[in-house]
Amino acid sequence: KTDSPVASYLSVNIITTLSFRYFISYFIYESKTPYWARNANSSLLSVTFLLPAYNEEEHIRRSIESIDSAALRYVGRTEIIIVNDGSTDNTKKIASEAILRLKYASGTVYNIPNSGRGYALQYGLKRATGDVIFRIDSDSVINKNSIEPIVRHFSDPRVGSVSGLILPLEEKNWIQKLWILQFYLLTFYRREWELIDSVLSQPGAFSVFRKDALLRVGGW
Repeated sequence: KTDSPVASYLSVNIITTLSFRYFISYFIYESKTPYWARNANSSLLSVTFLLPAYNEEEHIRRSIESIDSAALRYVGRTEIIIVNDGSTDNTKKIASEAILRLKYASGTVYNIPNSGRGYALQYGLKRATGDVIFRIDSDSVINKNSIEPIVRHFSDPRVGSVSGLILPLEEKNWIQKLWILQFYLLTFYRREWELIDSVLSQPGAFSVFRKDALLRVGGW
């Protein structure tokens, strides 16, 4: 602890500089024309949504319906794979009913003994037919226009993974509002990581992978 104004000034400016670099990185990134915009590939990649599920009876129907709605706005083929990881509630029944009602996507529910999320993901990956794997949580919903903008990034052969912006569905209290702010700040952080090819992690609730790249590293 020190009462020195010089030390206080330096500490504040060091913190400010370390934080400000993320914002600088964001604007550097935005000033460049991304590869996928310069070399847009007209070929349409097929996509598979891979959802492991354990006791998600309250949310999984809404999640599946949101994917089907997004599939309407994507010209490529959209597949949904649900891996029911030994749920003890009505997840199997609700998910199967929702899959049967799909209008724009195809889907399958696989039922396995409870083996953990990692195993469920590997199980689904082996059965996925899409070129691109959308890994989202079964209690999440996606924006109806989200598929095409994300898939466009994969026209760059160097891209192995893309993450989306995750926000809480409800904003009832100040803690949830702070959570939203945190996720927006992560957008700036990821811009810096991308500039130096050093993305540290991808969010489990919404990350998209080139299937070939995912298989080469052994999946999950």
